[in-house]
Parts: sequence; C-alpha cells; structure tokens
Amino acid sequence: MNFTKLAQKILTSKEVSAEPPILVDIGASGQIHPKWSLIAPYSICIAADADRREMEYSEKADSQYKKLYVIHRVVTETTSSEIDFYLTKSPYCSSSLPPDNDKLASWSFAELFQVEKIVKLPAAPLSSILHEMKIERIDWFKTDSQGTDLRLFASLPGELLAKILVAEFEPGILDAYQGEDKLWQVLAYWKNDISGCQI
Repeated sequence: MNFTKLAQKILTSKEVSAEPPILVDIGASGQIHPKWSLIAPYSICIAADADRREMEYSEKADSQYKKLYVIHRVVTETTSSEIDFYLTKSPYCSSSLPPDNDKLASWSFAELFQVEKIVKLPAAPLSSILHEMKIERIDWFKTDSQGTDLRLFASLPGELLAKILVAEFEPGILDAYQGEDKLWQVLAYWKNDISGCQI
C-alpha cells in the first residue's frame, strides 16, 4: 500500500470523520496552505487574512475543505477590537506592523513594502475566534502574519498549545517590519517550550 492510499484509508476512518483535523492558516492571501491539499476534503480549515485584495477568492475556490471558515479580521495577540493595518504595494507584505523603510532601503524588493494606505480594521485574538467557533483544538498551525508569528502562537492558552501537532512559522530574518518577531526569537522560544509541537 503506497502512502497516498494509506493516508486516504486513515482520513476516511470513522475516528477522523468524528474528529476531523483542524487547520489554521493565518496570512492566507494568495492561497491557503498548499501542503494541505491531500487532507483538505477531510479537514476543517480556518483561513485568516485582513488584506482582502488577494483573499476574496478563498470563499469559493477552496471549497474542497470539509468546512472552511474565512476570517477577514486582523488576528492579534491582544484584545483590541480595532487596529491600524498597513496596506502595502504588495498585498503579501501588508501587516499590522509598519514596514522598516530605513532597513529595507538597500534591498531591490523594498518597493513591495511601500505603504499605500493605513486603515483601521476589526481585530481579535485567535483564542477568541476559536471560542466563537466552538473549536477546542488545533492540529496544524501555520502562520505568515508578516512579523507577528511567534506572538500569535504564544498568545494561545497552554491547554490548546499542548494539542498542536505541527506548527509552521515564517519569522523575519532581515529587518522588514518595526518590532517584528525574528527567527532567533522563535528558536529561543522552542528551547524552553513544553507543548510537544513539531516545528
């Protein structure tokens, strides 16, 4: 039996049907995480991105999920109901953090981070969003939030963190945003982490 057939046998089991995988994608503009294509029909997906310019598609095109929630709010680590959001020339660079223009100036892609507009957008912590949906666990957590990946993850309650099987981050390496979470901070967090997640 090859891997795909084995995976499908597991995913079509009554156990998985009763408790489908819960997938969270923060920063899902462009496309929802492509790694989930095999498990999508058996999974519940929560896709969040505040920049609607490249996100409207997902309500229709990603219907391959068993259930898909599209969240057009800024996912934060605080309880703010509204937050400043920086819409950049590239929708994929928009963030709740202002770009660090001085540090970006020497890079050829700096113009992608050029702020075209600052807007006030509705915001909510991920824990509140999950509570609204009556979702009590996450199996696969993926975030590309443009600078706030670690703080979003760390803001989740400990009992929920302990249930996460896979966590994916895209933390900053170079200086792109003011006050962003960096790769070294993610690694330092995991040095003392006890949640048991795979990273």
